[in-house]
Amino acid sequence: MWLMGVLVLLSVGATVWLRWAVLLSEAQRLQQMMMGVQCDVTGPEGLSVILAEGCSEEQIEQLLMVEYPRYEVVAVVDGGAQGELLRRLRSRYQLIAVAYRPTGDFPTCGVPALYRSRRRCFRRLVVLDVARAERVVRMDVAADVAAYDYLLPLGAEVCLWKERVGWLVEEMRCREAHVARLTCALGASVSLYVRWRVSEAGGFAHRRRLSWRVLPAAVAKSYNPRLQGYAGRMFGVLVAGMAVGLMLLGRWYEGGVVGVTAGIWWLVGIRLRQVGCGEV
Repeated sequence: MWLMGVLVLLSVGATVWLRWAVLLSEAQRLQQMMMGVQCDVTGPEGLSVILAEGCSEEQIEQLLMVEYPRYEVVAVVDGGAQGELLRRLRSRYQLIAVAYRPTGDFPTCGVPALYRSRRRCFRRLVVLDVARAERVVRMDVAADVAAYDYLLPLGAEVCLWKERVGWLVEEMRCREAHVARLTCALGASVSLYVRWRVSEAGGFAHRRRLSWRVLPAAVAKSYNPRLQGYAGRMFGVLVAGMAVGLMLLGRWYEGGVVGVTAGIWWLVGIRLRQVGCGEV
């Protein structure tokens, strides 16, 4: 019987999670409509997007299309292993090498060059040539040159919902006194960090020490659909197998409860996917 109780609690939790996700999605739409007024009255907080591993020309192009006032993209490229990518970026965005002076806020090493664009429309792009290093080291190097107080590391083949960036920054601004890391669990899972909190912790290698909160909201998506949905499918197969197994053993009541629970989770999952895509 304890299994039935656990399944009921999980079903109630999934429903509450879905309701919270819908409310956050509505808040995103409201914040989007109010963005112009907020910018004029209070001035937005700044956001630095960090591409520490596997960035591509396509990803950088999509991220530079985000129309947020105080915003930049800091891309880390290994000039030795990704020389062709670095040459294309330098040519396309008219990047020039500038002096690299570490601030000392983060542990840094192996930075042969720092590039910024001469073109006014691409001043929001910063490219670091970093020798082969672990991802966490590359994140620290990028954070050290970041101009703004909020840091948003992104993985490869991930881009942002342009209209939801302002909402994420506003959520962090309201919660900054209590949390240092805000994770959005829908879509491509990403975390927004408060820069000085990460620096105080000793860099991204110690980010697990930071206070954090998870929100059922989406601000990023992968433009490679193969990277999404595997965990959900495996979980669905496991639950369905459990229901069938119980019925084959003659435990029809328990199997029925598991089946109904699986159906509820399936419907909640579909709705969460719709919320993540903006189909409230």
